[in-house]
This record gives sequence, C-alpha cells and structure tokens, in this order.
Amino acid sequence: MFNTVQKFQFNFDFDWTTPFSILYQFFILALSSVAIGLLFGVISALVFKWFRFLCHSSITETLIVFLLAMITYFISEALELSGIISMLTCGITMAHYTWYNLSPQGKTISSVTVSVFGSAAEALVFAYIGLCVFTYAGNSKTGDADEHIWSLSFILWMTAIIIVGRCTAVGLAHLLFGLCSKKKDIEFRELLFVMYGGMIRGAIAFGLVLKIPEGGGEGAFKERGVVVTTTLAVVIITTVLFGSFMPVIQKILVPPKDSDTIEKVVV
Repeated sequence: MFNTVQKFQFNFDFDWTTPFSILYQFFILALSSVAIGLLFGVISALVFKWFRFLCHSSITETLIVFLLAMITYFISEALELSGIISMLTCGITMAHYTWYNLSPQGKTISSVTVSVFGSAAEALVFAYIGLCVFTYAGNSKTGDADEHIWSLSFILWMTAIIIVGRCTAVGLAHLLFGLCSKKKDIEFRELLFVMYGGMIRGAIAFGLVLKIPEGGGEGAFKERGVVVTTTLAVVIITTVLFGSFMPVIQKILVPPKDSDTIEKVVV
C-alpha cells in the first residue's frame, strides 16, 4: 500500500478516478510481488529436487536457500514492487516444498540459521529504533532544516486509529471467512487475542516513513518530521505497552491447553 500511494505523491490533483487508480495499482503490485516470490520458491524446490548433489553439504544447502530468498527480495525491489511480500511468499513456498527436499542435516542447519539471523536482525532493529528516539528528540525545536516536532495529539489519534482499524479488519475477515465455511475453528476469545496481537506496530512502519522524500518543492513534505516522530512514538508505545502484557493476555484469553489452536490461527 505504501509503495502504491508513493507513486501518487506528486499528483495532488485528485479526482473521482484516483481511488480506483490507487486500488488498481495496489492489486497489480501485490499480485506481481506474490508471483515473483512464488516463482523463486518453486525454483528453489525444483533445484534441490533435481540436483541432489547440492544436498551433500548442509552448509551449501543453507547458503543456496538464503541466497535465493535474498535474490527474490532484490529483484522485487529493483522492479519497484514489494520486496517484503515477495520474500514472504518465497519463504512460505520454501517451507511447504523446498524444506522437504533438503537433507536431514540441511533441514536442521537451515532452520537454526534462519532463527539466528531473525533474532539478530530483530535485536538490531529495536536497538536502532531506541537510538532514534534520542536522535529525533535531541534536534527537535532547534530551528534546523531537519527539525522534528513531537505532536501528542497526533500520536494519540494514530494509536486509536490503529486499534480501531485492527479490530475492524480482523472482525470483517473473520465474518467473510465464516460465510464461506460452516465449520467454526476460532472462538471469540481467540479472535480477541488475534486482534490484540496485531496492535503491535513493527519497525517496518518506521522504515517506510523514512523513505518519504524530503523537500518535494513548495514545501510539499514540510510535515515529514512530525510524521516520522509520530510513527516512531507509535512503534515504541505499542511495542512496550501491548508487548509487555502479551503473556498475561495470552494466559487469560488462550490458556496453555489451547496453545496449539492459537498457533495454527496465528500462522
């Protein structure tokens, strides 16, 4: 959605056709990103199925899996699509097909390696966000060109919108899927937990606002600073507030005996 809207950032002459153009571009970008991820996921599965000599070394297997996933991301970004969606689709496809074509050692090594990289990346990202708080707070209201102003009302409004939007999206999705199936797999308390889990905004949101270009002529992006600080505040607030109470909420809404059910729901 961000990449789609960004293509219209210099077109301020909106008319009744603009929302339809944005919707059309969104579906084209999303489907293209999914197609690229699916393509490379299938390629990886076929490579390990047909060329079994690649499975003689678990390190080689892990490296090839990692490189194919990263190639998917870079190709998608080069085509101005969504690299995240492409890599996510590629990863899902690899988990369903490629993983079963690996050697027993390759399955173990690749899973552990991905977990290590994931944990390290998550730690580095949150450390970076924490440092950004001091950076943006330090040069606020200094009169500099890159001045960053903190708006408490904007932060509160955005947090409220996120909560309402998440509950609405999950509720509508559950209703639509319920119309397509008579089987009831999710209880109301489990649905509440899914809603709660989605309240946490991640570093992707902060990374996207940093991509908003500065300047733009005629002060088109003069409010970029307050958008950046608001997003940073929302990420920290939702992560600390909702993330800290996640174990408590899980025990209340999803007892340990239902852990398997909620795991399937989240996946």
